[in-house]
Amino acid sequence: MKGTIMHTTNIHEAKTHLSSLLEQVARGQEVIISNRGTPVAKLIPYTPKPRELGMLEDQHFETDDCWHADSEI
Repeated sequence: MKGTIMHTTNIHEAKTHLSSLLEQVARGQEVIISNRGTPVAKLIPYTPKPRELGMLEDQHFETDDCWHADSEI
């Protein structure tokens, strides 16, 4: 994301203030979590992938007699 403000915090602060960090991420900011000064993780906003329609378009799961009446019923 262009223009994203990145915030860096350590693991202890991240555990203590997780709710507020998640609020920042929800507003579009990125948060880097470091362990002893070394970055180990990045919190970024979740963006779901769009659903792909027609994945099963040419696949059929019916048997030849699935629409025939069952003689036992």
